[in-house]
Amino acid sequence: MKIFFKNYFLLKKIDSHSLRILLLCLIAIVFLGAIFFVISFISTGIQEGFFERDICFHNTCILNFTNGYSQSLLILQATFILLGLVASIGGIVVALLGYTNSVSVSALGNHISHFKIFQEYLSYEINKRDRLSSSSFDIFKWYNIIFNKSRSGSTSISQDYCNLIVKINSAISDSNTACSQAKSGSFSYVRHQNNITTLLRDFGIIHPRLPRNDYYEVEDQVFELIDNINREFCYSSSIEPLVKRLYR
Repeated sequence: MKIFFKNYFLLKKIDSHSLRILLLCLIAIVFLGAIFFVISFISTGIQEGFFERDICFHNTCILNFTNGYSQSLLILQATFILLGLVASIGGIVVALLGYTNSVSVSALGNHISHFKIFQEYLSYEINKRDRLSSSSFDIFKWYNIIFNKSRSGSTSISQDYCNLIVKINSAISDSNTACSQAKSGSFSYVRHQNNITTLLRDFGIIHPRLPRNDYYEVEDQVFELIDNINREFCYSSSIEPLVKRLYR
């Protein structure tokens, strides 16, 4: 039956699944209404003897016809009413589904376009810095933690990313305080390096373990890069600039 409808009612040329269902419903209503009408019409004609009478178009003949076939005509009327009702409601539903689908497609397109801009900008900024390597950055991970709802069309800044910036600032502030209070050589550079390296992994950044001076040079460029990304892509008052580093 499904193949019959597709072949003889051109449904296979319609891409929308919801529209095909609507048309199948309308066709089913027409068929059922027509079948009931024909059965009622023939049964009434035989029982009332209408088929044995001569054809007549006088007013009285037409009145007798409508009275005799009143229930058959009622079936026909109900069929058209139901047809119109289903077509109206179904048309609204199909339109809403089409709109939802177009919004989804548009959101995906915006997501891809926005990610491409982010990727190109980040790659450009990485290449500008001599101590950074693009192989140390998972750009997709960084993008997703900032814009976790981008696939649905929203480029709002995620709370997870805001919290991550707060943690970075807290780690820098703690190290600043520890360094200022430390007596000669007592500042734990290794502990600081472990804290920052662990936090940067959440950005998708692999910060190598290096000697103190080399590590700080790389760290300077990484923090500068994070500030640039936040300034260009994170339009939110909840994203604060990174705290100035005072430890050495």
